[in-house]
Amino acid sequence: MNNFIKLSLLLLLSLQACTDLSVNCNDVSCDTPPSPFYFELINEGTDTNLLNNDTIFAQSIQIIDLADSSEVEFYIFRYTSDSYLEVPISFDDRSYDYEIKSDSTTLFTFQVDTKRVNIKCCEVTEYTNFAIGNASWEFNNNGSYRIFVDQD
Repeated sequence: MNNFIKLSLLLLLSLQACTDLSVNCNDVSCDTPPSPFYFELINEGTDTNLLNNDTIFAQSIQIIDLADSSEVEFYIFRYTSDSYLEVPISFDDRSYDYEIKSDSTTLFTFQVDTKRVNIKCCEVTEYTNFAIGNASWEFNNNGSYRIFVDQD
């Protein structure tokens, strides 16, 4: 019986230690910048990447912020054998409403609202009201969005 009490007390103390979730935020190191969005531009008819086969060149792409008509900086990101349009997101709480063009032709529009929130001592970006317009699209299992561009 004495062993049972000791074992019960030990179990109770270990459970108490597991449920004590108080964390000193000064001891936590966080570096959580907002994740950019990655878009793969796909020929709707052939399912080929239009940046890979040079149908669309980076120099012909323009991203317009529809709130103020300014041009938005972007990158071409190459991973394995595929190329992606990388659209960065800032640390600011804001709404994004972008038009993505190639040679003055609208490929698609992109909207998202972002807000920085604190989760367990770390600020992270929360994304809401996400939408892609003027194109068919699907979410890829690698975290990118496949945008289907009509090439007719």
